[in-house]
Amino acid sequence: MLPDDLSAVARRALGGFQVMADHSWPHGESWVWELRSADGRFFLKQQRRTEVYLREKHALQRWATALGSRGPELLACADDERALLMSALPGTRAEGVNLSVSEQRELHRQAGELLARLMQARPK
Repeated sequence: MLPDDLSAVARRALGGFQVMADHSWPHGESWVWELRSADGRFFLKQQRRTEVYLREKHALQRWATALGSRGPELLACADDERALLMSALPGTRAEGVNLSVSEQRELHRQAGELLARLMQARPK
């Protein structure tokens, strides 16, 4: 269930939407919902701590653009709610996926490529 204040954040940015899944981690430091609208899939994330929210907001605004289409786009943020609405990326989380040795190598190669982009980037 998406709290009313977060539903309002999503509604302002997306119009109508559906909550597809709750992807929150059990540590309780943040809550993450997968949303779907007529425009596609999105993630709404709420941080428990303000300093973590501000760091993530800064990274999405200033650094994620260096990843091009391989990084999320920040669509909306709500400081009072410590909430970030971002585009979803295609793919599957690698954690828990059984990969062959060659698939593991490719995964690490792609991760290294993205890290190199971040290392070479200038903040926007």
